[in-house]
Amino acid sequence: MQECPHLTPISRATGADGWRLGLMQSRAEHLFISVTRGHGKAVLRGVRHGVAPNMVLFIPAGTLFSLTLSTFSQGTLLSIPLGGSLPLPGVARRLRLTDLYRQRELAALIDAMQREQDAARDFHAQAAHAHAMLLAVWLRRTLHAQPSTPDPRADQRLAAAFSDLVAREFQSGAPMQAYATRLDVSPAYLARACKSSAGMSAAAMLTARSLHAARQALEDNSAPVGHIAEGLGFRSAAYFTRFVRRHTGFTPSQLRDTAAHHPD
Repeated sequence: MQECPHLTPISRATGADGWRLGLMQSRAEHLFISVTRGHGKAVLRGVRHGVAPNMVLFIPAGTLFSLTLSTFSQGTLLSIPLGGSLPLPGVARRLRLTDLYRQRELAALIDAMQREQDAARDFHAQAAHAHAMLLAVWLRRTLHAQPSTPDPRADQRLAAAFSDLVAREFQSGAPMQAYATRLDVSPAYLARACKSSAGMSAAAMLTARSLHAARQALEDNSAPVGHIAEGLGFRSAAYFTRFVRRHTGFTPSQLRDTAAHHPD
């Protein structure tokens, strides 16, 4: 986790083939994402949304999400570590900025943060937190000016509850049917609700979350494959290898070697 808020261009945050944002995941830090160019889709806590230019996404730590953007999309991702006193929303939010003044105001805030980050002067951490506070206030003001949103549908509420469980417990290795039991619904009903709300089945969401964790562990550190498999709830390293190969076309070792030679 970053010690202070940190900006990353969207093009770098997505990774070479888009998996770093495109697969289901949940982060240990808050994310503020500003999209200035391109289109795509986001799944925030089990609910699918369209993404377009001049759109902002706020994703609290621990929220299951994915973000898929078109080629050549532009924007900025700000990671905000836990532990501060920023007035941030407690749930994921999506905003389309139609007001030119708010667009310019946000661009100025991000530009100031980027200049501070690039300069890396003394007391940078304090300055970065101060800039993040200004951005949090901007977000709070913008949300306050938005019209109220309709109550979520039944399928969206169930998909959100499933997403919360997956974010907390995907490393247990439990199958989708076990989550359905926890939520007191049938597996078929849970699958239909997630398909309707998120655009993908419950099993696909769970698989995507495990695959993101697997790729992150393989490509970002050198832990033995067996240790990674055990930590993600797989029965054996061999089963983990089959899982990775089935969904990526590569073995864990091949993924790791490719990442070492072609870092994002």
